[in-house]
Amino acid sequence: MTRAMRTTAGRLLVLLCAGLCGCNLSRPYPDKTFYAIEAGKPTAAGRPVSPLTLRIYDLLIASPYNQQSFVYKTGASRFESDYYHGFIVAPTGLLTGVLVDWMKGAGLYAVVVGSDSRLADKIILEGNVREMYGDFTDSKNPRAVMTAAFFLIDDTAVDGRVLFQKTYHAESPIAGSASEGMAAGLGAAYREILTQLTQDLAHVEVDLPASTQPA
Repeated sequence: MTRAMRTTAGRLLVLLCAGLCGCNLSRPYPDKTFYAIEAGKPTAAGRPVSPLTLRIYDLLIASPYNQQSFVYKTGASRFESDYYHGFIVAPTGLLTGVLVDWMKGAGLYAVVVGSDSRLADKIILEGNVREMYGDFTDSKNPRAVMTAAFFLIDDTAVDGRVLFQKTYHAESPIAGSASEGMAAGLGAAYREILTQLTQDLAHVEVDLPASTQPA
């Protein structure tokens, strides 16, 4: 092969590669879709409002459920992440925000604040989400699964004693498309957990600090 022929062949190869790359780049890819978790509003608690301030710390979410992508269980020990569908923000902030709004509406405490507030707190609510996924192991009956543990802590005590702790588990059917049904199902499961949590906290007696005791 002469030098001119080698040059021509090289140019043809470059053009061919460019054409192939251009075809790949022009392929349409699915858009990412993001969802919020909505638990609705609680029923006001059937007890007097406590004068204490409740601070809610950011929820801890176990891996791999702490990512923005939805997580699906597809086998006995097989999980998959959905790259194109997930939470609109990191699930820690999303679920914590819902919890703060829920507790404000429940009326158990006079003041409810998040971890970023500068108000002095008396009672602390902590929680960790241990499971949060879509269970598709039964293709005819997919379900949104959530498990969360909560701890109510008396910050007025020197040892920060735990007043209450309990783990909750809830499942809700996934209807329609996997992604939209997943978001709605998680919202329903979270609502069930928060409803049970509110009912339990309504029966937890909290001693008032000496400075707030009636004369």
